[in-house]
Amino acid sequence: MCKNISCATVLFLLICGSTFAQSDRKANAVMFKTGFIVPDNNLEEFISSPDFSNAELFNSTYYRLVQFNSVPNSSQREQLKSAGIQLLDYIPSKAYYAAIDRSADLNVLRNYNVKSVIKIEHAFKLNKNLVNAPYPQHAMRGSYKIELVLRAHKNLSTYQFRHALSVAGYESSAHYAINNTCVVVVNTNQIQDIASLPFISYLEPVAPLPTPDDLEGRSVHRSAAINTQSSIGRHYDGMGVSIALADDGEVGPHIDFTGRISNDDPDLNGPGGGHGDMTAGIAVGAGNLNPRNSGMASGAFIHIYSINGYDHVRGADTSQLGYTITSTSYSQGCNEYTNDTELGDQMIHDNPHLIHVFSAGNNANGNCGYGVTGYGNITGGFKQGKNVIATGNLTYLDSRVNSSSRGPAEDGRVKPDLCANGGSQTSTDDFNTYQTGGGTSAACPGIAGTLAQLTQAYKELNGNALPETALLKACLQNTAEDLGRPGPDYDFGYGRINALRAVQILENVDYVSDTIDQGGSDLYTITVPAGMAELRVLIHWSDPGGNPNSATALVNDLNMQVSDLITSYDPWILDPTATLASIQTNAWRGVDSLNNTEQVTLDNPAAGVYTVTIDGHNVADGPQRYWLVWEMRSADPVVTFPVGGEGFWPNQVEVIRWDATKDGSTFSLEYSDDDGSTWNMISSTIPANQLYFEWNVPSIQTGDALVRVTRNGLTGVSPDKFSIVEIPTGLSLEWACPDSIGLTWDSVPGVDGYEISWLGAMYMDSIGYSTTNNITIYNTSPIQSYWFSVRSIGPGDIRGERAIAVNIVPGVLNCPIAVDAAVFDIVSPQPGQVQDCQSVTAGIEIEIINIGQNTLDTIPVYYSVNGGTPVMENYIGPIAPQGFDNYVFANSPTFTGGNTYDIDIWVGHVADGNRYNDSANVKLAIINSTNAGPYLLEDFESSGLCNTGSDCELTSCAIQNGWVNETNIDFDDIDFRVVNGFTPSNGTGPNSGNDHNPGTSTGHYVYTEASAGCEGQQANLVSPCVDLTGTSSPNLVFWYS
Repeated sequence: MCKNISCATVLFLLICGSTFAQSDRKANAVMFKTGFIVPDNNLEEFISSPDFSNAELFNSTYYRLVQFNSVPNSSQREQLKSAGIQLLDYIPSKAYYAAIDRSADLNVLRNYNVKSVIKIEHAFKLNKNLVNAPYPQHAMRGSYKIELVLRAHKNLSTYQFRHALSVAGYESSAHYAINNTCVVVVNTNQIQDIASLPFISYLEPVAPLPTPDDLEGRSVHRSAAINTQSSIGRHYDGMGVSIALADDGEVGPHIDFTGRISNDDPDLNGPGGGHGDMTAGIAVGAGNLNPRNSGMASGAFIHIYSINGYDHVRGADTSQLGYTITSTSYSQGCNEYTNDTELGDQMIHDNPHLIHVFSAGNNANGNCGYGVTGYGNITGGFKQGKNVIATGNLTYLDSRVNSSSRGPAEDGRVKPDLCANGGSQTSTDDFNTYQTGGGTSAACPGIAGTLAQLTQAYKELNGNALPETALLKACLQNTAEDLGRPGPDYDFGYGRINALRAVQILENVDYVSDTIDQGGSDLYTITVPAGMAELRVLIHWSDPGGNPNSATALVNDLNMQVSDLITSYDPWILDPTATLASIQTNAWRGVDSLNNTEQVTLDNPAAGVYTVTIDGHNVADGPQRYWLVWEMRSADPVVTFPVGGEGFWPNQVEVIRWDATKDGSTFSLEYSDDDGSTWNMISSTIPANQLYFEWNVPSIQTGDALVRVTRNGLTGVSPDKFSIVEIPTGLSLEWACPDSIGLTWDSVPGVDGYEISWLGAMYMDSIGYSTTNNITIYNTSPIQSYWFSVRSIGPGDIRGERAIAVNIVPGVLNCPIAVDAAVFDIVSPQPGQVQDCQSVTAGIEIEIINIGQNTLDTIPVYYSVNGGTPVMENYIGPIAPQGFDNYVFANSPTFTGGNTYDIDIWVGHVADGNRYNDSANVKLAIINSTNAGPYLLEDFESSGLCNTGSDCELTSCAIQNGWVNETNIDFDDIDFRVVNGFTPSNGTGPNSGNDHNPGTSTGHYVYTEASAGCEGQQANLVSPCVDLTGTSSPNLVFWYS
């Protein structure tokens, strides 16, 4: 190393910006993002003169960068810690930050192959965006302040960190213990001062605010193949598994989430803009409204969070909600390993049953500084992690969507990890509607939902034990359909997920797990039978979080090799050198020192025993647990959709899908309508690289349909029969009585009957069968909302697709009732909040209607105030059928100021055949008021400004000078809000941003916020009492824009 600090710094800056392709690693360099340093052998010099000052001490400890000739194993690290030398963050290559007790015997370092010990320079601690101004605009708080994330050395507790910052004069917030970080706002001229604090390990600008990364998916992902409608198929729908999804607000209401959703996060602030509805539906929608729009895990429970702060990720390790999968379709910066990235990696490392799934981003044309146009533009943050899944975007025909972000990660690792269908997916929207989703936003929840299915499968196969998600990720990566260039690449990662092949690894127990330490070696054997078309072997491990300022994120480097009796095969690696030619070069076999996933694939492997060797090449923070998975593929095609139990209808286009290795030969596709006795050709010229066909379903009716795929004499057939039959249309209410209803629909020719279903606790449940096109449903209520559907049944095994569900609130329709008296209206008092100067002395008056068939003479009438003792009087008729009459209670209550009255009113004829229309309710509040006037002027300048968020009734706005916003929900829907300047929505509010009086941009006015689900809401603003005594022709004048 250089003999003085200035020389070391010069060397650091001279080599700043060097690339780090795997073939060009500097064996003796310590690699930071901002450059390399090459320390000299100075161990003896350090032992004789450690050269630390009192300013460097923190709790009698000073910090140094220690480089070894070979990394110590876990036992050796513990020995050093016992000697007062604690190794903290690993920095490649073979170096650590170390906390050294001032009284430690430094001679022990001679026993551990130490090469050098140097001071930790300020430059080592700085994120590249903090080296020089201008600083990132998103982190600036005004002209001279900046919001930073600080990271303490790992030997500090959260309390010690917070206290040390306070002593140093900095107020901190948002502490995260798992990676020892916090947030501060400081002057920009204090950045170097913070870097000089001995307990600080790294500092970076705060991440940008999250922004969105905006049924074919189920069959594309083979999700439908592991959750079939066939009695002999798999039924993994994610039951018993929970997902946390963060997005733009509350999700729903939508019946596709019935009984399986929580919108309880207090930061949700009301309805969202639809993005969250779309992503949630793809993950867990049940298809109750429309069965074709079901999501991946229709049995999983979903917890909805606000994206602000990423609380669903940051709090996942301590949450009591029981979720093991998070789904996030938002961006968070651009292609950088940050403190957040480290937090996500460390959390999964420490909590092996947890996995975070992210969208890769829709930033394919973005330039994040990697150096190659169109590459290195993954959007963020957490999704840059080694242990998470960043999802690329595909069409339903396995083509990459052009906007989908591409790798490499900042340090050259493979990104995206996997791909899924996101393009043009139909998914849920609020208020029981659907929308078309897109982008990696839609691809991400597809993988999250599939992981829920695999989690359920593992639990059922292993005595309800939770899987380590590193195993699930390994299964998905190893079985993914290879797209684009052969092997992993920076466009598709490992390829498109295949849930069927992944679950077969779990079912066949084609996996093993163990731990390995520095210098260790493990051997495994795999026996390959004759006739296999491909062998796939993959190792994956949840690596510890890397230091955010390291040039490469990998901490523990394991090496895998697969050998037969003659040849040894290294895993596939890529060239991350920042040139287009390198980035787009096909994967080749080599030693991987960047990724925590390594894969070996062999085409047409010879039968025999293969040896897999796992070496602990550079296990800096071990022992390291890993998962080894393998898959053997035959050349036989496997039909993955339809797989049995589906209901197709004539002239519909269905995408038939199958799995097969790609050998250059074309496919033939046929269908049978008689359980395979005869076959009809669909196409005999399907290209060799196409594993799907868009089939126009023939105009036939059968319950014995199959499809068959053939290539080179090898055949794959649907595992079970499916149906082709028309879907009933025209489902509607024919009649409704107080205790039963009649439904009718259009007949389908040739069927035996129909199954009727209604929405139960979570799903559309079968409640009846009819051989005609109508049915009576008993035990119903005329005031309850129901969802009904119908499907065709028989002859034989015909079971058609369920019709789109219809919402019915029956009321009473075409149902003769002898006696039916009802409260038609409350004439007085009127609901609302009124000033006490207004007259509220009128009695309780109601309008009665006779809906029954008989003339009524005497009807008992009642009222109760605030739940008190009912007051009963008698209305004396007669009142003819369909007749109306008013009744004023003789004993009406007195209403006084400062009180609220909740008044229930009802009729109670003893023979009444419909109790559901007997009652009504009115709420009234009397406000104590002081009279104003006869002249009143209000410009709202004395009232405080109110929230302008699109949260409908959740915002209550207090207005001064006797003006009252009626209470939301009780008396109206939303409040008038006091604001200044422009309103949040374009085209609303004053064009100039100035109010009427005083006519400035800071002047106050009132408006109603009607965005994001708040449209059509009523707001009542009540003025104080104005005494108009003695006035002539009074006027009301108001200004509006």
